Amino acid sequence: MWMKELQPFCSVLDPKLDTYSLRRRSPFLLNTVVYTAARTGAGNAQPSKELIAAADETRLFAQTLAFETSPPIETAQAFLLMACWHELLIVLSTHAGSKSDRYTLSGYAMRMALASRFDTVFDQLDAHGWGMADDKARELIAVARAWLYLIFLDFK
Repeated sequence: MWMKELQPFCSVLDPKLDTYSLRRRSPFLLNTVVYTAARTGAGNAQPSKELIAAADETRLFAQTLAFETSPPIETAQAFLLMACWHELLIVLSTHAGSKSDRYTLSGYAMRMALASRFDTVFDQLDAHGWGMADDKARELIAVARAWLYLIFLDFK
């Protein structure tokens, strides 16, 4: 559901690569995908106990991982997805106060991205080769996608 409904608004994940492998790579990112998809599916309805449980687990992950010194890309992507979700709420005008939430979440994502040197991704792609299709190239493209979306949110 997430890739169908939210991917057009928040192109942080690759629909071909970021599937059930998220479960193994990053429980936080997977939980964030499940939470944002469940929120989208619920609309304005009363939150279900599953949605509340997903929100609580996502919040716990975020509190635990927010101050990592060298976070993996998936942690920054999870914060970006949460910021994107709040941005979508602003566009739809269904959630008061979400603008400050988005800035906080995107600020955490920016700090993580800078700590993980996302700002050097284009130099790394130049050195590795733009036309490559190996695992390293896929990782660099994922970092570039996250970095560009983060810059987009920062200037919005």
